[in-house]
Amino acid sequence: KDYKTAMNIFNINAEEKNLDKKIKKIYKNLVKNAHPDRLAGKGLPKKYLDLAHENFVKIQAAYDIIKKKHKGN
Repeated sequence: KDYKTAMNIFNINAEEKNLDKKIKKIYKNLVKNAHPDRLAGKGLPKKYLDLAHENFVKIQAAYDIIKKKHKGN
């Protein structure tokens, strides 16, 4: 993945103000709603939990890319 894709996953623009705060807020919300363990507690079938795990991995990878980019600035 690249930075642009990561920003698209978070649905944010690099020119927005207070970007660090916004990134953290969006990340926490995405993780809260997409975490496979949380969804397993709702009794979803395994195929949906597998998909949730894939999405969760993408969210985490996007967050890592964004944080790495902003740490260097």
